[in-house]
Amino acid sequence: MPPIIVSLGGSLIVTERGIQTAFLKKFCALILRHVRRGKKFIIVCGGGWTCRQYQNAARTLGIARKESLDWIGIYSTFLNASLVLQMFGKAATDAIGKNPAKHVSFPRVLITCGYMPGHSTDTDTAKLAHTHRAREIINLSNVSYVYDKDPKKFSSAKKFSNLSWDRLLKITG
Repeated sequence: MPPIIVSLGGSLIVTERGIQTAFLKKFCALILRHVRRGKKFIIVCGGGWTCRQYQNAARTLGIARKESLDWIGIYSTFLNASLVLQMFGKAATDAIGKNPAKHVSFPRVLITCGYMPGHSTDTDTAKLAHTHRAREIINLSNVSYVYDKDPKKFSSAKKFSNLSWDRLLKITG
């Protein structure tokens, strides 16, 4: 049975009000309920608020190189994934998955994070789904749909309720 891929937006893990422990407990309980029914999950953790705070600080400090900012973002996803990994305990693999193009065998839950400069965790999510032949991606975010561009910046952003793999890959890069 192929795994279900869950993109867990960093904006749901950490907000300006702090780490969202109540949400994370409910999320973990829900996933574990489905694991007990035999389902497998790959959870891709985003950087969200933590990422934006660090990247904004870096810009203030004069760090403008895109690759440097991307690495800061990747490390923020690793931090969030580390918390989520520990939360799942023995149900999750021992280590955080990093390369979405590499097929990894895992018993129940695999936690992953950002991987490479120039890629978003949305890109990694789509790649993981392709690599593991997943049939569905669940995108948990503080935005209700997938858009062709950032709806907070562009009022002309087009929303999608359902997407083909090809269209999703075009949008996410």
